[in-house]
Amino acid sequence: MLKQGIIRPSNSPWSSPVVIVRKHDGSPRFCVDYRRLNAATTKDVYPLPRIDDTIHSLGQAKVFSTLDLTSSYWQIELDEEAKPKSAFICRSGLYEFVRMPFGLTNAPATMQQLMDSVLAGLKWQICLVYLDDIICYSPSFEQHLVDLRSVLNRLRAASLTANIKKCKFTSNRISFLGYVITLDGLHTDPDKVRAVTDFPTPTDVESLRSFLGLAGYYRCFISKFSVLAAPLNDLLKRDATWVWSDSHQQAYSSLQKALTSAPVLRFPDFSRPFELHTDGACTAGIGVILCQRDTRNNRAYAVVFASRSLSSAERNYGVSEVEALAIVWGIKKFGPYLTGTKFTVVTDHHSLQFLNKSKSTDLRGRLACWILALQQHDFDIVYRPGSKNAGPDALSRYPVPSRSSSASLMVNSLQASDFSSAQAADPYCQRLLRGPLPSGFSFESGILFFGPRPVLPASLRNEVFELLHAHPTSGHLGVGRTLQRFSRLFYAPGLNNWVKEMINQCDTCQRVKSSNTTLGHTNLKHSLSPAHPFDMIAVVTFGFLPTSRSGNKYVIVIQDLFSRYVVLNAVPENSDKWVIESLSKVFATHGIVRTILSDNGKPCRIYSNNFFNVV
Repeated sequence: MLKQGIIRPSNSPWSSPVVIVRKHDGSPRFCVDYRRLNAATTKDVYPLPRIDDTIHSLGQAKVFSTLDLTSSYWQIELDEEAKPKSAFICRSGLYEFVRMPFGLTNAPATMQQLMDSVLAGLKWQICLVYLDDIICYSPSFEQHLVDLRSVLNRLRAASLTANIKKCKFTSNRISFLGYVITLDGLHTDPDKVRAVTDFPTPTDVESLRSFLGLAGYYRCFISKFSVLAAPLNDLLKRDATWVWSDSHQQAYSSLQKALTSAPVLRFPDFSRPFELHTDGACTAGIGVILCQRDTRNNRAYAVVFASRSLSSAERNYGVSEVEALAIVWGIKKFGPYLTGTKFTVVTDHHSLQFLNKSKSTDLRGRLACWILALQQHDFDIVYRPGSKNAGPDALSRYPVPSRSSSASLMVNSLQASDFSSAQAADPYCQRLLRGPLPSGFSFESGILFFGPRPVLPASLRNEVFELLHAHPTSGHLGVGRTLQRFSRLFYAPGLNNWVKEMINQCDTCQRVKSSNTTLGHTNLKHSLSPAHPFDMIAVVTFGFLPTSRSGNKYVIVIQDLFSRYVVLNAVPENSDKWVIESLSKVFATHGIVRTILSDNGKPCRIYSNNFFNVV
């Protein structure tokens, strides 16, 4: 830093201590503890943009580029009077920053103010900026080249440099501010979700607060997040005693599961009307979903979810009051989207249709206050009974591939459009769709569902059977477990008998069954011989070994029996999770093998039962 002119020797009367922290990759990061300086600093109140406002401004874009400035804070020079205050002490003496350091309380506001000034006139039109993260967006590739040049020219004029290694240009899928943005809409970032799903079970208030902070970043993807998290939030109360019970474990697992199956949220289209779907029939919390209609099929899709817990006083409300509270809170929550435009509130509580029509003089108490609070808005309240409306939860069905995490890789070749077309030509589906849908069935985004599962048309049964039973990763399971796989992903009439018949006709199953029967009466063994590289592999785990600096204690050894090529993977635990991860890496690099030999250790026995469900 001294050679780069970032710092200089100092004789300042100020001094802050140095702290060395570890980066994600384990390398050291030089930091200064400015807490005492920050406490004495007058705060700069320049606002940072709301992340959700920033993300939702990308609705009509088709091409994206992201720019990340190189050591952005260091590109801003400190005022002369501020430089002595940034001084820090270390073994070689006293130094002060010439460029703006990380850790100063006003550094983010200064960075944002600079970027807003540099990109004035372009921000919210062709680009967005959050601190040093810039996204340029355009409706077409040709226009994007023009827009991107405008942004880069502004940065060059301000002598700001970008880190080319962290920039991504002209893409239709990017990561920005913790989200994955595609043409379909807004997705969760798999790395961020993995941090939540891999989070160890909380053992104290601090670890629980960290977990809820991680999960809460994606609360806009989860219907009734606050309701799911209510038991965990109870543990954070001042007078709460830490006792981790089954209800807490269930809430913890439910949040993790909800994130792994989070839907895709579409960007709002401000040229079309909004719908607000509400649900307050709950003693723990209220939930709302901001929706819009697809112009192609008039089906509702989710733009954003929101929820909150009920206070102790609100839990004493009657059902009608809780339902009304959900409407009032939802309109206030999504005010920036709904104010100044006509929208529709959808509720399954019939008595609330009066809410925007009754006079406040006809009511007393909180209902009168709520009516007065809503009078500035132009909206209709539509009653939709549960039998005709799958409710807010059903909106999370869009799109079909996101309905179930267990369906992920196994059925990714079944495109939603193909599935919808197959249903439209299927006699059973046609019969259901001609009249009112029976109880339990619903039709969303062009797909017929029974509960949470899509109805499997007859024309796709064989293809799905190949994926779930005969595919190399499926293992030719028996009737019971194959039926479990089908039933978890799809609904189809007469499925049990059909699966039994298909397995009885499976040539591989019959040959293996016959071979096993013969071997059972003799002492003969198969002569195993690989035909080509990575046709057959052997897996064994060595350990317990001395703990490495990375915390690893075991080594999983995978050898290709044709070429004798060996793959070593150091892992912290002797468990099926790490065996699965090691094999997944091998399969991703060399393809799926025909035969796996193991030492029959516990992890290998477990992985043989779980592997194909997980991978």
